[in-house]
Amino acid sequence: SRKKPLRMKDVVQQVQESLLADPGRPLLVRTKTGEEKLLSFDNRPLQDQVKKCCHMFRLPYDEEDDYHVLTSGLDPDAGIVATLTDLAEARALRIPLGLRRGIDLVMERIEVLKHNPQEGLVGLFQLVRGDPQLSEFFIAADGMEALIALIKFSQPGEEEIVEVAMATLCELTPFATGMERLRLLDDENQFDPKFFRRLIETLLAPFPDPVDAEQEVTGQTKRRPPFSVLYGILFFLQELPELTNALHAGIVGYASNANADDLYPQMGEAVDNELEEEFQGIAASLVLSAMTLAAEEDEDCFKDIKDALDGLPLNGDTQDEEDTFFGCISQKDHLMSHLLSSAMISSAELTEAVLQSGSAHKSKLLQRLTKTQKRLDVTANENAILRETLQRRQNTMARVSKFVNIDADGLLKQAVEN
Repeated sequence: SRKKPLRMKDVVQQVQESLLADPGRPLLVRTKTGEEKLLSFDNRPLQDQVKKCCHMFRLPYDEEDDYHVLTSGLDPDAGIVATLTDLAEARALRIPLGLRRGIDLVMERIEVLKHNPQEGLVGLFQLVRGDPQLSEFFIAADGMEALIALIKFSQPGEEEIVEVAMATLCELTPFATGMERLRLLDDENQFDPKFFRRLIETLLAPFPDPVDAEQEVTGQTKRRPPFSVLYGILFFLQELPELTNALHAGIVGYASNANADDLYPQMGEAVDNELEEEFQGIAASLVLSAMTLAAEEDEDCFKDIKDALDGLPLNGDTQDEEDTFFGCISQKDHLMSHLLSSAMISSAELTEAVLQSGSAHKSKLLQRLTKTQKRLDVTANENAILRETLQRRQNTMARVSKFVNIDADGLLKQAVEN
């Protein structure tokens, strides 16, 4: 019978599987007790292979209390192997894998957070964005409360800690349980003026230059703008507009130390000097606009915000200021969604924020990559194996091309021809 032509997405899937499949190279897997085994992996669903690993180590496995995951490395802040691509990367770099019970891993990283906030945050961020089940464990273990406390009690100069803590908190908001817990914490007044004060101070903090040349070599360049903090503030104002009072109180310095300055003038200056301090100016403008929109139902709060803004240099004349901050209430839903979208960033950028905040983690990662690069450069045998593997994949693509029309896809055609 005549063979049915393959669809383009089938071809793409086969090529991806070909790139990921390398069952001939086993990986070292280690459990919490230190037991080790060399195990092979293939292209089956990742969680099926995790279950197989548990069977090889005679560990129980289920989707609840005995849920297990693989970690990319054995460090306290190691990332979660969440996809087959992560697995392929670990194989390429010869990174040993950890086999960990999910609940134990969450509790360990929360404990690290208490003693080493920076390292703990890197590990927690990698954990919650790596696996939804681990995120649920983290929420159930009062992890969100730990992040909020860390933000509240951070000190000036610890803006990177606030930034990554907020990024981790933002990763939990898409979960129904995450939003339920946020609303419960709102009812318990966890989001107080002190919490928002630290967020605004982080937005307005300058981005220092590297201290010396060595920091530049290790990647510790200027701190990136805290997009996650901006997104978090606007998200709170949209989903929990009653928090506008706490945000306003935090800005003016209520419930803070006696020497706290009113931050409204600094926010106004940032808006006025937007060309010089681009991020601070845009962030201040977005927050002030969102506050006036969120305070629509609270006349007293709206008046307090308006009084605080009167006379500030907001990069325009008085009528412009009125139009910008107080003339848009009838379009609240549309404008708030636009403001929120303006502050959104991708998971890749959040990851970059974490890596830049976790200097020790990043340094270890750079060292590992450097060693790997040297090994690849000097090992001719490895290069020969790589060429042989590429040739084998090339032959596979050439055979697949007989069943599909690749002329319409220039990239795929070029790959086969080359």
